Amino acid sequence: MASPVPRDATRSRIHGLLVDSDVPLAHATPVTGSGPADVVVRRSAEPWAGPLEGVEVAVMAEGPHRHLLVDRGAAGYALDVPGVLAGTIDRSGGQVLLHLHPDADPGIAQLVVSGLVLSLALVVRGQTLVHASAVETGGRALAVMGPSGSGKSTLAAVLCRAGARLLADDQLRIDLTDGARCWPSARHVRARQHGLGSLVAERSPAGGSSADGRSLIEPALSGSGSCRLDAIVVPAFDPAGQEVRLGRLDGLAAATAILAARAVPGRFSPAWEAAAFHRALDIATTVPVWRAVLPWGAEHFTVIARELLALVDPTRSSSGRTQ
Repeated sequence: MASPVPRDATRSRIHGLLVDSDVPLAHATPVTGSGPADVVVRRSAEPWAGPLEGVEVAVMAEGPHRHLLVDRGAAGYALDVPGVLAGTIDRSGGQVLLHLHPDADPGIAQLVVSGLVLSLALVVRGQTLVHASAVETGGRALAVMGPSGSGKSTLAAVLCRAGARLLADDQLRIDLTDGARCWPSARHVRARQHGLGSLVAERSPAGGSSADGRSLIEPALSGSGSCRLDAIVVPAFDPAGQEVRLGRLDGLAAATAILAARAVPGRFSPAWEAAAFHRALDIATTVPVWRAVLPWGAEHFTVIARELLALVDPTRSSSGRTQ
C-alpha cells in the first residue's frame, strides 16, 4: 500500500516526475494538481535506527559524495549519507523515507535529496540519469556530459548566452520510450567561481550563490516539457587551441563515456553495473555522441556556442566539425 502524502508536502516536477516532498528540493518546478505522484519523499520524525544491513549495491567510500545503498530484499533499499541523512527507498522507487542528520546543513541536505536520493530512486525505477547539463533550441536538446569539474555548467551558460534555453544543470534524465527524450531539471546554472566559470558568471544574469559555494546564473528557461535529445557532447579544453574540433564516438566508446558520466558515483554490484551498461549502450546507438576539444578563453565563447549548437540546429554554421 502506498504511503500517504505528507501533510506539508510540496508538489513539484523534476526529471519529468511528479514529486510530493516535505523536504525542500532544488532545481524543481512547483506544480499544482491532484492525482498520485510518481515519487513521495517523506521526512521521518524518528531517529535513524541503523546500521544498514543488506547486500551492497552502490557505495562511494570516500570524498564529498560518500554514500552506501544496500538491498534489503522485500523491504526495499536502505541508504546512508554520513553526516547528512539516512533512509529507505521501496522497490518501486516511488516511496522514500528520510531521517535527516540533526547537524546537517539544510542547503547541503536539500542538494543531496534533490541529487543523490532522487537519482537512486530513478535507478531503482530502471531509469538513466547522467551528469550532464542540457539546453534546448527549437524543441531539440543538446546535452553536455561529463564528470564533476568538466565544464558542463560553464558550457550550458555559454550556450544560453547565444540564445539557447536551459533544460538541466548537472543531472539529466534520458529515456528511450519514445525515441531519446530528456526533461527539464534546473532553474539556474551553478558555475564554479574560478576559471571559465567565473568568466561566464561575470557576463551572465546573476542570481546569488548556491549552498555549495557556486555562482548562480539565471538564463532563459526552456518552456518545453520533454525534449527530443539530438546530440550529446563530451567536452575537453585545449588552452592552446584556436578552433572547435569535433569527433563522433562509436558505439562502445560512446557507451563507455555515458557510463562514466552516470549521476550516481562509486562502485556498484555486478547486476546494477550490467543493467547500467546496457542502458548506456542503448542510448549510444540512438543519440550521436561527440567528443569536443574546445579552445580556452572568453574570446572563444561565440565560436564554441555556434559550433556546438549546430549539432542540433542545422541553421547554424558548423565549419569546425570533423568526423
